Amino acid sequence: MNDGYILLHRSMLDWEWYKDLKTKMLFLYCLLRANWKPAEYRGHHIDRGQFVSTLEHLSADTGLSVAEVRTALKHLTSTGELTSGMKGKYRVITVNNYDHYQNINSFSTDRRQADSSSLAAIEKEEKEKECLSVSSTDVSDTDRQPRAGADLLPDTAPDEEPVKGIPSATRTGERAKDIRRVIDAWNSLASSGIQTVSTLRPGTKRYRALNARLSEHGTDKVLAAIDRIRESDFLRGVNKQNWVITFDWFVRPNNFIKVLDGNYAKRSAVIADLDISWLEK
Repeated sequence: MNDGYILLHRSMLDWEWYKDLKTKMLFLYCLLRANWKPAEYRGHHIDRGQFVSTLEHLSADTGLSVAEVRTALKHLTSTGELTSGMKGKYRVITVNNYDHYQNINSFSTDRRQADSSSLAAIEKEEKEKECLSVSSTDVSDTDRQPRAGADLLPDTAPDEEPVKGIPSATRTGERAKDIRRVIDAWNSLASSGIQTVSTLRPGTKRYRALNARLSEHGTDKVLAAIDRIRESDFLRGVNKQNWVITFDWFVRPNNFIKVLDGNYAKRSAVIADLDISWLEK
């Protein structure tokens, strides 16, 4: 049980639950507990990547309360990391894509590819710095403006759907500007106690989610929704759990519509005392 090890990829740093300590704790525990080979448990077949437990055992082993375990499980099942089902009185938890996470045969190849990619990225960054240094001499001081907000590299959106009649280079350049406007507006909420966005890279879930909201509603409505956050005591933490809106929560489709429609407009002290634990589920 306690022999061996698990693989953990650095891409986990970009995972949407990475900063949720309780959800991250439960997922890491599940990776450690999952069977590395099929087994039998009291007449039930348990596959590789699965294990048997109960909410009480999960609570005791992770140090989380049963309610916290239940909430973390809902997070992880809603985004597809885990599947949880009952077999009799026992709960069978499946780590989805376990073979992908723990494929030791591809680990060495992936490591070599990652090292090669890192070196290529460093070389590319150095070349970009050289080009920027040369081109900046042709720009007057009045034309220079600081690029505030998140690291938005590169200035293209490779996952955008084609738009008929608009050249690709023009389209991606405009979308990059729209995204930068949104991130600058979001980061201006820092004075209201809301966490800023420090990185937003193409291919990540938060990038795709924001890109989808921009495609569905347009930049003006996304910026209008951010303004509504500034006006809402509720979203800025005036509630029983001191819950504060996050960017990843904001760009989810259902949540975005609620904010845009003003469902969380300035609220009374009575409303602020209500239980809102369902918000993060």
